[in-house]
Amino acid sequence: MMNDNLCDMDLQDDVDKPTDDGESEFDESRITNSTKECSCCKISKDVCDFPKSVRNVGAVGKGVGSWCYSCCSQKAKDRRAKNPEKYRKANKRWRDGNPDTQVDIGLRRHYCISLSDYVSLLDKQRGECAICGVTAPSANGRKKHFSVDHDHVTGVVRGLLCSECNSGIGLLKDDASILKRAVRYIENGGVLRGIPSSFIPQSTSVVRTRAQQMMRERSGLCFQRAIREAIIEIEGIPTGTPVGMGSARVTPITKAQAAEIILKYEWLGEMGHPRACYGLWLPLGGVDTLAGAICFGTNAGTNAGNICGVDKSSEAMCLERGVCVHWAPKNAASWFVPRAVEMAAKEHGWRIFYAYSDPAAGEIGTIYQACNWIYLGVGPGHGATRERWKRPDGKSVSSRVLRARGLGAKEALAAGWSKEKVPARGKYVWFEGDSRMKKVYRGLLVHPVVPYPKRSPPISLPSSVPGDIVVQER
Repeated sequence: MMNDNLCDMDLQDDVDKPTDDGESEFDESRITNSTKECSCCKISKDVCDFPKSVRNVGAVGKGVGSWCYSCCSQKAKDRRAKNPEKYRKANKRWRDGNPDTQVDIGLRRHYCISLSDYVSLLDKQRGECAICGVTAPSANGRKKHFSVDHDHVTGVVRGLLCSECNSGIGLLKDDASILKRAVRYIENGGVLRGIPSSFIPQSTSVVRTRAQQMMRERSGLCFQRAIREAIIEIEGIPTGTPVGMGSARVTPITKAQAAEIILKYEWLGEMGHPRACYGLWLPLGGVDTLAGAICFGTNAGTNAGNICGVDKSSEAMCLERGVCVHWAPKNAASWFVPRAVEMAAKEHGWRIFYAYSDPAAGEIGTIYQACNWIYLGVGPGHGATRERWKRPDGKSVSSRVLRARGLGAKEALAAGWSKEKVPARGKYVWFEGDSRMKKVYRGLLVHPVVPYPKRSPPISLPSSVPGDIVVQER
C-alpha cells in the first residue's frame, strides 16, 4: 500500500539498504541538527521535518529529502483528488489481499496489541466472551471479531467481550460500583428512588405473577389495576401518602428514572425506545418522590402516526407508556396525562398524540376517556386482529423485532419463532392547540370517530384498598 506521506516515486527507494557485511549503508549520523529549505514551499525548516533519504547525503542534502513532510502529504492528497477511483480500487485490492494485516494494524493502533496477542488471549478464554461465555461476537452475527475491552484510563487490555457485554459495561461507565448497584437492583426487583428505606418493595416477578392471578380470578380486571392491588396486598401502603394533587408537579425525566416505575407497573414490562419521558412528582413522607411516568415514542410503527394523513405524521407522537404508583391519589392519572402532553407539545412541537388500550391487558382506555380523548375504534385501518410473533422464550413481539434482527419469516420459523393472531388495540387521539387548530386536525382524521367502549359489569373496589387511595385503570 502506498504511504500517503511520500511525495514522489523517488522516495519509494529511500530505505536503508544492507551492504554485504550486513550493515546499513545509510548512516543517521549524517543528519545534522540544522535547518534546510524545502524545494517546494521554499520555507526553511528543521531537518526533522523532512523524510530521510540515502541519496541526499552530504552538507547540502543533509541526509533528508528535498520536500518536507507537509508538502509530500499535500501532493499525495492532490494526486488522490485527481483520480480517487484509482486509489479506492488499489486500496480495496490491498485490503482484500491482506485481511489479517488490516486487523493487526487496527489492533496495534487502538489497543497496542498485535493480532497474535489477540489470538493468544482468545485461546485463553477458550473462544468465549470473558463475561457471558457466548462463542458468537454479536447476537445479530454482523461482527466477526470479539470486542477488545480495555481500561479507558490506563489503556490496559482486560479481555475480549461480545458486543452486548462490551456495550453494557460501557453504558454503565466502566464503574464497578454502578455495576454492583445494578446487580442489587435486578436481584431486588427494582427500588423506587426517594421511597423511605423502611418501605422495601418485593420482587417485581412476584408482584406481576400475583396480578396475573387476580386477572384470571376476576373477569374484567385490567392489569394495571390488578398490579396496584397486588402491590398493596404484598407491600402495603407507605406512610405519608398524599391525599390530593395540590403539591404535584410534572417535569422531564430520564429514561432510567422512568424505568423505575414503568418496568414494575406497566403491562408490557419493558421500556421500548422513548423519545421523551415525563415524571409526576408527589410528596411522600415529606420527600419529593417520583409517583408516575409517561413515555412518548414511535414504537407503534411509522404508519401509526398517519392519523391526519402522511403530511401531518411528523407532528404525531404516541403515548407509549404511562403509569402511576399504587399510592397516588385517585385522580393522579387524569391530572398527569394532560400536563405531560402539554409539556411534550411545547418542548418538541408535537400536535397530534395517540395512545392504545390493549384488550390483552383488560384495558378499555378509561383514563383517555376521562381526559376527553377522541376514540377511533379497535384496530383502525387493519381490522379486529393483529399479527404478532412469539419468540422461542414465549415473549410476544411485533414483526419490527424480526426486521431489526435481520430475520425473514422463514428464518424466524426455522429458529423456533411462531406467528400468532391477537386482538387489535383500541386507538385514542388528542390534538394539542387552540380550538381552531383542533377543529382543523379533526377534519383531517383518516378514520371515523366512534363512541367510547364501556366496561360491563363494573369492577368493585376491594375492601383492602383504603378509601382515599383508588387504583386507576387505563
